[in-house]
Amino acid sequence: MQLSRLLFRSLGRRLPVVDGEIQHDGLNAPVTIQRDDHGIPHINAGNDWDAWFGLGFCQGQDRSFQLESIARSVRGTLSEMVGANGLAIDRLSRRVGFRRAAETHLEHLDQDIRESLDAFAAGVNAGREVGTNRRAHEFSLLRAELTRWTASDTLGYLKLMSMMISNNWAEELARYQILIRDGIEALDALEPGSNPTLPVTNPPGDSAIPPALRLIDEARKVIAELGLESGGSNNWVIAGARTRSGKPILANDTHLAPVLPTHFYLAHITTPEWGIAGGSFAGAPGIFLGHNGHAAWGVTIGFLDNADLFIEDIGPDGASVREGDEYVPCDVLEERIHVKGADDVTERVLVTGRGPVVGPALDGSPVSLSLSATWL
Repeated sequence: MQLSRLLFRSLGRRLPVVDGEIQHDGLNAPVTIQRDDHGIPHINAGNDWDAWFGLGFCQGQDRSFQLESIARSVRGTLSEMVGANGLAIDRLSRRVGFRRAAETHLEHLDQDIRESLDAFAAGVNAGREVGTNRRAHEFSLLRAELTRWTASDTLGYLKLMSMMISNNWAEELARYQILIRDGIEALDALEPGSNPTLPVTNPPGDSAIPPALRLIDEARKVIAELGLESGGSNNWVIAGARTRSGKPILANDTHLAPVLPTHFYLAHITTPEWGIAGGSFAGAPGIFLGHNGHAAWGVTIGFLDNADLFIEDIGPDGASVREGDEYVPCDVLEERIHVKGADDVTERVLVTGRGPVVGPALDGSPVSLSLSATWL
């Protein structure tokens, strides 16, 4: 208690500016933002750009350090801010390539979607710059600097969440472990229809399992540190015939870890053409669970097969993988990770035609794993 009081006295209050008028040249027209008794913003804008700018502005005001942590997790630069404790996240992020995939994805977006992401990013940066009188406490405690939010940070974050919330890749690792330990009969007994006729690249008892174990352990650590542990989610509807009002009720339960601040950000947005209220993700435009006065919606995990893992035989040169009887070259990326208070770490990333190698060769083992996923 004494430490908290000392910190409060030395750092003071750092709250968003919620009264008066703020001038910013990133808007097309004036935007009105009113906060209710719970601090939830009610944003009134004249057009789509200004609406998403307004949502980004409020998130930038309220969630500045959370957004910085998200962006650095996507970029693989968390260690630059927090030291060696961020290395597990940075190494996985650089290997999988959330930022690389996001930048490629941006080039293929429809114009209206890209504009929504750009408007939101501009709003986040404005909210952090002019929507608060001082930086969030965490920046002072860590002696860290703000970095600018970009559209690719939003896309990269959605890809990061797609990997962490979807356990499909982890299930493939589990099946792989059963296969090499106990054989195809055991796998078929656990999961009927697993097709025993498929060729097995590694016989039961093969020593190729350590890379898989190491990968899943690292990924679980990252999931826990990011607060993305999930047991699933659900939603259901009660028909109007069973309610007092005669109208249906939608209930939605998203099973994300109870972290502070939460992953969600409540907001109400109106324009001359549409209105929407509910929960957005901190770091993204849009309302992922909410209503528009006519319809309500929720979001649940689909548990789809959206990722495949491939056992890769790394070539003697360390920069190729086996294709049939030959080794074909991979793209090789030298990812330098700056670590606060320690020497830089270089992560050598191989990218195959199937996807990035996410489980590097360990302890001299030439066997590794590459990842192909719809969200990449």
